[in-house]
Amino acid sequence: MKFLVRGVVGVVVVGGVLFGVLLFGIRTQNPTVLRGVRNVNKRFWNRQAIRTAGEPGAGVSKVVHRGRSSGTEYETPIDAIPTDDGFVVVLPYGTQADWVRNVLHHREATIVHDGERVDVHQPVLMHPRDVDQWFTPGARRVNRLFGVERTLVLRRR
Repeated sequence: MKFLVRGVVGVVVVGGVLFGVLLFGIRTQNPTVLRGVRNVNKRFWNRQAIRTAGEPGAGVSKVVHRGRSSGTEYETPIDAIPTDDGFVVVLPYGTQADWVRNVLHHREATIVHDGERVDVHQPVLMHPRDVDQWFTPGARRVNRLFGVERTLVLRRR
């Protein structure tokens, strides 16, 4: 029984430390932490999420974008929040993710959200407080907790 309790306590402590590092790294935009999170997302989370991203009820959208140099089409799962004339996407890891750089470079993409394909253009980087009306109170708290300073606003074509 003691072994089980120690194991559970160990997992909780390690989890707390990892969350603290993640929180600190994102709040301070630490390049090493951000690169690590992006790599983990790219190799593990994205491969799982892309399977259903954009489908009705999936809870996760996807952005279809072209590579800056190759022109190759890519799909990346994202959390796109619909607005009156497009979408807002929170960028907790900053603007250095490949998909963000691709969309900013080409100035267009396609968002697949809840089963609908929407061509978007005119990407604009904004502070979350400038598009606050589109976030739930819980999302606003998470944005503040993680020190999110950028969102990407995309307009319907």
